[in-house]
Amino acid sequence: MNATHRLFPISFRLPVLLLMMAGLASCSHAPRRPGPEASPDGAAPRSSLPQAPAEPAGPPEPYGPQPAPPAEVYGPTQIQLRPVVLVLGPGMARGFAHAGVLRALEDAKVPVAGIVGTEMGALLGTLYAASRNGNEFEFGLLRLKEDLFNGQGVLLSRLFRAESEGRGLEETLEKLLGSKDLKELRLPSRVLVQRIPGAASLLESGRAAQAVRAALAIPGVLRAGKLGTGTAGSSGEKYAYPVSEARSAFPGSPVVVVDVADPRAASARTQGQREEVRRYLAGIARQSQGLDTQADLVIRPELKGIEALDYSKKTEVIFRGRSATQARLGQIRHLVGMPGENP
Repeated sequence: MNATHRLFPISFRLPVLLLMMAGLASCSHAPRRPGPEASPDGAAPRSSLPQAPAEPAGPPEPYGPQPAPPAEVYGPTQIQLRPVVLVLGPGMARGFAHAGVLRALEDAKVPVAGIVGTEMGALLGTLYAASRNGNEFEFGLLRLKEDLFNGQGVLLSRLFRAESEGRGLEETLEKLLGSKDLKELRLPSRVLVQRIPGAASLLESGRAAQAVRAALAIPGVLRAGKLGTGTAGSSGEKYAYPVSEARSAFPGSPVVVVDVADPRAASARTQGQREEVRRYLAGIARQSQGLDTQADLVIRPELKGIEALDYSKKTEVIFRGRSATQARLGQIRHLVGMPGENP
């Protein structure tokens, strides 16, 4: 018998063995600690921690630099203006009022799309369109001396019932306009002439000096001027105000007519006038009576006391044209779409 049997007899070992078996049985029924569970198909245990949501699928981001976002516009909405087209009518010495009209519109910053002129309207309108600024225009006006229209040659031609050659006028026009072409001026300019023989023609190209010289050829006063291979003169007696042509040439622009005709000429005879001049002025006056239904606005300077052949009052006539335009600026701004007082 070995030492173990001697120290622990069988009567003692049996109870100890039973106690150990009971302890092992109690451990098998203890509650389990929570942990990851195995999936039914034997895969790796799933975690009980919350999972991050998957990113939504979509088109890939574009490559390269991206365009800058549109800049924000501050302030009032930009106003779309409608520049006016001016129709400057005939009237001989009274036509210097056109210069005052043009200066008043420039001072008021009224935009002008173009100018269509007949006779003196052609002279003043073309001179303005050819000038780089108002000061140059004023300088040109100073060179239009009275003797160009009422000089010795003109007076002698009236005395002997002959038309003036107009050489002094031609030289002055060459100095003022040079070789400029109508289509190359600062502002678009059209000149209305009467072809001889032929009908009225609206010139939009060609030498400006030659076109204006022809437009100033008033029957009984100034001989017809050369135009291309032919001759032409003023169209005032038969066609003084080309309103429809102005609308066609400058679509969308309001038409403003400057009428300097003498209303008395339609029925009265002015002392000292030749029959050709009287008939010419009467034709202009009759045409001016229907202008209000044709144009968007008609400016009629107060020219009482100014005779058609009186070129000595140029400064006063210019002032009256300026005053008449300033009095209508509210209506003109309304036509253009400029902010200001209502007409």
